[in-house]
Amino acid sequence: MDALLNIGAFGIYNKADAGITMHCIYDPDLEQYYMEFIYYIIDLYDFPLLDILDKMNALGLARCYELYGVAVGETLWKKSDSNIEYHMY
Repeated sequence: MDALLNIGAFGIYNKADAGITMHCIYDPDLEQYYMEFIYYIIDLYDFPLLDILDKMNALGLARCYELYGVAVGETLWKKSDSNIEYHMY
């Protein structure tokens, strides 16, 4: 049913991978943490499950490609905080 409701999105289903790196510093004098993080995503627009799209790709009617993205963020919180906010830039 979902496939029929989203027929306009035919062919965009794919696999993606993601990873994150984090660097956290604790200041014992202020009882405060600072963390910088970098989020990486690799979105593979390939057609491993649909043979027809592989054929269309070979004919130039569809295209396999890879998207790479990076999001950098930071957050600062005190040891006793229960709510943490973060900022992406």
